Amino acid sequence: MPVTHGKSILYQDIVGHPMELFCTLLPYITNAIITSDNLEFRRNDQVVDKKYVTKVNETTIRLKLENKKESEDKYYCYLKAPKGTKITTANFSDRRTVINWSEKNENIKTFDSTQNEEFERQTVCVALVNIRDYPKVENVSCSVYNSQVLNCTWDVPVSEIQTNYTIKYIPVMPENDRMEAFGCPNDDDVRKNTCKWTLSTKPPYLKHFETLKIIITSINAFNKNNQTFDVQVKGPKNLKLVSKTSTSIELEWSIKDSQSFPNPWIYKVSYMTTHIGSNWTSIILDSNISSNGRIVSYNVTNLTPNTLYDFRVLAKSKIVLDEYWLTSVAANIFRTKKL
Repeated sequence: MPVTHGKSILYQDIVGHPMELFCTLLPYITNAIITSDNLEFRRNDQVVDKKYVTKVNETTIRLKLENKKESEDKYYCYLKAPKGTKITTANFSDRRTVINWSEKNENIKTFDSTQNEEFERQTVCVALVNIRDYPKVENVSCSVYNSQVLNCTWDVPVSEIQTNYTIKYIPVMPENDRMEAFGCPNDDDVRKNTCKWTLSTKPPYLKHFETLKIIITSINAFNKNNQTFDVQVKGPKNLKLVSKTSTSIELEWSIKDSQSFPNPWIYKVSYMTTHIGSNWTSIILDSNISSNGRIVSYNVTNLTPNTLYDFRVLAKSKIVLDEYWLTSVAANIFRTKKL
């Protein structure tokens, strides 16, 4: 039966981190002849350069590789026993130790010291090591609507590493002071890559803050990683008059363009005269509008000459299908020209 004479311990399996692999002889192996000086590491079929290997003590050596890239390798620790050395295996029935992060342990090499007492190299331990990057979420979108709802969505990457995610928001106070973090009220929503806070959820959405921090944490067998995103509660702002005629007014406003506010946008331009009893007229703009980066303009026509109009602009992302508009409104009053 194949036997092994030690165990391996593995630390850090994330891209960019140092990878450490320890190989330790079992106590019954060590004697005046056999010590950790007789151990060596191999990666796949190649001997690992000794500059990466250090002696920890009489039973253990350590392999340390800095800034590892994505890879999948088999690491072997061999005992280089002098020819003719007898290794007593009485009262020892453990087989090899395999650290197997990818769950693919087929065809791992073993060497059986009982087959040939003259064998110079005997297996101490074997490790199948998978080095992968943190599975980072993508396409994160968070917006606040009607001062009542904070809604976030995101996409998770395809990964062979089982990963769980959590999300929380932190209101940012003046001078960058922060309050406590508020987790998602519904764990089932998080598993569907979404979360919604309202005024009545537990925890609730706190509506009196202009800036929020969103933190999405990925947790797996390797480690945990935080990704942070900013959410600006305010929508359109700086509503200005670009030009006007007796029957039209060209408006211009700015919109924050960031990862937390995905383009394209839908805008609602509402206007009415300042006369008592006037009613609002609203125009939904989701295409054919003039945009120069963060600056958007639109020409409102069919107006009455020499009349004051109250204009208001709201915005929301196109991915929002309901009537949730961003919290703030860009507003101003302009007069058309005389005839």
